[in-house]
Amino acid sequence: MSARRAKQLIYGVFYGIIWVFVFYGFYSVFLRPITSAPAPMPCGDFCPPTGVKPIQLQGSVYSFPAGDGRYTFLAKIANVNTDYASDNFTYTFTAYDASNTVLAAFTDESFIYGSELKYLLAPNETVPGAVDHAGLTMTNTHWVSGEALGLVPQFAFRNMQAGSTSSTVSVGGEVENKDINAYTHVFVIGIWTDRDGNPLGASETKIDGLSAGSLADFSVLYPALPGIDPGENQVFAYALRGD
Repeated sequence: MSARRAKQLIYGVFYGIIWVFVFYGFYSVFLRPITSAPAPMPCGDFCPPTGVKPIQLQGSVYSFPAGDGRYTFLAKIANVNTDYASDNFTYTFTAYDASNTVLAAFTDESFIYGSELKYLLAPNETVPGAVDHAGLTMTNTHWVSGEALGLVPQFAFRNMQAGSTSSTVSVGGEVENKDINAYTHVFVIGIWTDRDGNPLGASETKIDGLSAGSLADFSVLYPALPGIDPGENQVFAYALRGD
């Protein structure tokens, strides 16, 4: 091949490459169909913050007979996050028979502060069959900063008394709001236990309106079932700021 021919070939390849880039640029700008990148999957209001841990079940889910085909369900939960709280989440107690067949499910909503331990309760529910065991699921957790919800409210119990009749056991007294905030609703849960602290029954009552530093009377009742000692009890109070 002559030198002139070789030079022509080199120039031809060079200009060919240039035209390839020109045509590709024209295609990319004016001719190529526009495609959208896949949209991120929406998660609504329930996207958990990075690093947040889910609300945890502590121990077993309890089911207690409450007479006449009724049962009460109790579970202890924990928010292990210090910097995050939930002002609303959904929980469901599911009752099963001995063959693991679902008998009934009971759904409600609650809240939990940062680093809080608390009880969830579904009292005196009608179940079409004998309950062998129960489960708990928690969903739709709406997380907020721990500062937004504030510290766990402070309540104290005074003048506590246990009582019983032929049909009920009770625990009552006064609950004091030791917090600086007033609460529209305060829920008091009473739990009857054996001598080792294992729950045997539970119920709750609601106090409407409890201002800062004030006291309110309360009483929690439960059927007087065999094995329950009226004097073996624990009480807890919960309230949501702004509720």
